[in-house]
Amino acid sequence: MLFDNLVNDVKAIIDPAEDRVVIYPLCAACVKKHVALGTTREYIEPGEDLVFIV
Repeated sequence: MLFDNLVNDVKAIIDPAEDRVVIYPLCAACVKKHVALGTTREYIEPGEDLVFIV
């Protein structure tokens, strides 16, 4: 449900002729293996750029 909501939200804001977004679901085991570098701030303010490198 959360994943589907994310996909729908992204669809609503991108320009499919100009933008390309790839969304990868992560299993619980993958999330536990994450590496965080830099600030310990966990909340991203609305409007801030957020980039995931995969």
